[in-house]
Amino acid sequence: MTITVCVLVQGGIVLAADSRQVTKSPLGQLRVDSDNADKIFQLSSHLAVSVYGQGFFYPSGDESPQNIGTIVHSVAKHLPENCTAAEAAAIVHQKVTEDVERHRDVTGVEQVSVAFHVAGYDSNSDTGGLYHCEVPGGVALERQTSDAGVVWSGQREIVNRLILGYDPRLLELLTISEDRTAAEQGGSHLLPGPCFAREPI
Repeated sequence: MTITVCVLVQGGIVLAADSRQVTKSPLGQLRVDSDNADKIFQLSSHLAVSVYGQGFFYPSGDESPQNIGTIVHSVAKHLPENCTAAEAAAIVHQKVTEDVERHRDVTGVEQVSVAFHVAGYDSNSDTGGLYHCEVPGGVALERQTSDAGVVWSGQREIVNRLILGYDPRLLELLTISEDRTAAEQGGSHLLPGPCFAREPI
């Protein structure tokens, strides 16, 4: 139930996130574990991470689950000097992928996912970058400070409505509804247009 927001402008990058941590029971019930969870972590003086998705992973059957923050901090200690944002995104992604696979082996749960943004500046550049990482999945440059704007992730439904003025899922529902109606009528899903008849002279 996380919402993360990344604001990129020419002069810098701002990361924000809520602090609520929720877990889902095997029966699908949601439980609030904390209202003081950290979801933004500093990797270095010029790099940071914001996370959403699953927050805890079992490293083995004998150990307590590890918080995603512990994993990110362990990566931060071993980043190369003058690490670029792209390199940091790839390194963090690799470490989280390994820990997710280990968690799957320990718990037997296949549906595990976590996502995060790595944001920051390279030491030799005035342009900052925001990299989107998904596990399972890959790493992609999402936006740069030269292309100022806002990126929001996580539980997007409410934020979509606030910022866009509508929920993008509405378009999918309308398309599905039109397709279903067309299938029931046995015709095209296109709505008829106006008809024009040429009048005799």
